[in-house]
Amino acid sequence: MGRFVAATAFAVVAVAAACSTFSADETPTDGGDGGAPDVVEAAIVPAVYNDMTDPTKWQKFDLSAAAPRQGYSGGAFDGRYVYFTPTNDGIAPSSVIARYDTTAPAFNTDGAWTSYDLTKVDVRAKGFFGAVFDGRTMFLPSSVDSLVVAFDSTQPFNEAASWKAIDTSAAAGDAGGFNGAVSDGKYIYLAQQIDSRSARFQPGAPLEIFDTNNVDLRATGYCGAVFDGQHHVYFVPFNNNRTYNGYFVRFDTQAAFAIGESWQTFEAEAKGLPGFGFCGGVTVGKYVYFAPSFNGQPLRYDTGITFGDPAAWAAFDAAKIDPTAKGYRGAAFDGRYVYLVPYANAGGDAPAGTIVRFDTQAASFTDPAAWSAFDLTKLDPNARGFVGAVYDGRWLYLVPHVADYGIALRFDTKAPPSLPSGTTGSFL
Repeated sequence: MGRFVAATAFAVVAVAAACSTFSADETPTDGGDGGAPDVVEAAIVPAVYNDMTDPTKWQKFDLSAAAPRQGYSGGAFDGRYVYFTPTNDGIAPSSVIARYDTTAPAFNTDGAWTSYDLTKVDVRAKGFFGAVFDGRTMFLPSSVDSLVVAFDSTQPFNEAASWKAIDTSAAAGDAGGFNGAVSDGKYIYLAQQIDSRSARFQPGAPLEIFDTNNVDLRATGYCGAVFDGQHHVYFVPFNNNRTYNGYFVRFDTQAAFAIGESWQTFEAEAKGLPGFGFCGGVTVGKYVYFAPSFNGQPLRYDTGITFGDPAAWAAFDAAKIDPTAKGYRGAAFDGRYVYLVPYANAGGDAPAGTIVRFDTQAASFTDPAAWSAFDLTKLDPNARGFVGAVYDGRWLYLVPHVADYGIALRFDTKAPPSLPSGTTGSFL
């Protein structure tokens, strides 16, 4: 999110869902798909935030009424439309992107939704993970191929000429399979889902690749990346092909990309912190929050303290507020609250529906009173198994990932609406 980059012809383009940075007093420092310097959120009157546990503040829509039954992972907001990125149909990678018109009179009406099959652009255009919007163009990266698809939002949604397929393997033969991305305002950084070859690109320049195994052999397999609004990008540890892990990696954006001295690692478990795989995150002020993928213990890092110092890190066990609060993929921020997007239980075999949020105005990250939880299945028994979120300044949209369910939800976060200036609303 953040400063928009003018759309242009890219030598190599590969981007995925983004994470964002804001301060708790609603002065955002963006760390998502634009990475702008500090900008102040335009708000004429103080926002009044709604109770997340109030069912009347939620709305739902069964996406199978507008597109084939399939799962999605993350999405984007272009100022009017919310996009959900197609991932799989429960059996194989899927290709039909869904779009919602936020000016429509109701969320749960077919007429508000449209869809488009991306295989009309390229037969390989399937299995995407997340999205990035730069102010004009939205980019969808494939997690199963080297392809990235770009959409010019000024053009018709359902015409092939509005879309472009870009093959990242033109720059590196084994590029592709990215599992999240983020921008620092100049470069897009790509997180590899199954190996250690992180990458970045700048418009008009070739893809750069760095093998994080050169820093630590255990630094492999990520789910998302976060920019701290200053000069570090964090790659969120997920699975190193052997086990779910907590080997965090960060890159100094003021240094050269392809040298080991520019990189640092932190092993959460070795420091007595939970380290069982994470997916996505968000920066708020000086803190970076990481979503726990298989347990209920998010981590928070204080960027004002040395990366490798255990004192810089804190964990909270969400089971203290709800025993079902575990298994998240994605974090989001509405100007005050950090949300963790529910995906699956600790074993990963049953979709979860308990969303939690943290009040960034609270004095302590570990105080249970600063946290709240809500079982989304109270709204619909199939409201579970989400990956990522999209925010339009008022409504927080949860992206349904499990194809067998397909219930999209949105939560009315606050009034009056206000999307932080210079940002979009993509979260992973």
